[in-house]
Amino acid sequence: MGLFDKFAVGSNEKKSEELQDILQNLNSILNTKKHYGAPLGDLGMDDMNYHSSRGLLASKMAEQIKENVERYEPRLRIVSVEPTESENPLHLSFVLVCELRDKSQKLKVVFDSFSSVYSMEHAL
Repeated sequence: MGLFDKFAVGSNEKKSEELQDILQNLNSILNTKKHYGAPLGDLGMDDMNYHSSRGLLASKMAEQIKENVERYEPRLRIVSVEPTESENPLHLSFVLVCELRDKSQKLKVVFDSFSSVYSMEHAL
């Protein structure tokens, strides 16, 4: 959210903008490749091409998603990160369940590593 975006916004609009800002930050964090141009050496996801098992790959990605979100999105508290079932062995999707730190609101973020599609659900 830019500096001028913070002014002249109603409370519902501000909440919606905050959630969109969180989603954009998650998108940036999870689409950053570790050690490739990021000024912070541990920001982003490792290259996962060397994993031979889909289960191990999903487990490692879930672990790195959790670490990155905990480290670089301070507005969220992680409840769980779980891979979802897919018929395509090359297609991974994850469900991130979290809470806003300053509020009692829970969020469910579903994202697809193949198509970069994100969706957010409020108040589980």
